[in-house]
Amino acid sequence: MKGDFNVNLQKLLQYEVKAHKRVIFSGDGYSSDWPKEAGKRGLPNLRDTNEALTPLHDERNIALFEKYGVLSRTEMLSRWEIGWEDYTRRIRIEADIALEIARSMISPVVADEFSRLASALGQAKADGLRAGIKGLTALSLRLGAGLDDLNVKCDNLERVLAKDDPGMLIPAMTDLRKTVDRLEALIDDAKWPLPKYREILFVY
Repeated sequence: MKGDFNVNLQKLLQYEVKAHKRVIFSGDGYSSDWPKEAGKRGLPNLRDTNEALTPLHDERNIALFEKYGVLSRTEMLSRWEIGWEDYTRRIRIEADIALEIARSMISPVVADEFSRLASALGQAKADGLRAGIKGLTALSLRLGAGLDDLNVKCDNLERVLAKDDPGMLIPAMTDLRKTVDRLEALIDDAKWPLPKYREILFVY
């Protein structure tokens, strides 16, 4: 390209921006704005690993890669299969660990705290105390309900694991985590077996 370098560079950059403006997004790709914007631009929005792997066995993509000698059909499909197997293996490991943590670490602590509060409530009533009864009762009810919900969510995750359906594991783990997060806010820091969120955020 002859002529002034800077002038030609500006022309080239303008051309490239116009040619690829459809895929340029300067906002937060993790916010709800991007899926809406992607839809307007006619762009795919691959939300998880499963969706991200799917294009590997799309016939149009296979044909394109074969046309330019990038990957053969067999190579494309093998990459999809390996990616899918790795994804399902990792998700299952995460689900197994989540279930183990919930049952062996979280549930016993919540049960102990619930038992302690129930004993304190019974003793307070036996002693004829009035102050604090409502507070102890409310906290006991919240812990008891949380413990029941924790057991339900653990049983559900265990059933999903038995079905061996990776697509159902993440929603089951998410439900379990929501319950554990609520219980975290009710248990004494010294008794909670894991680092709490604020501790993780502010460890220097």
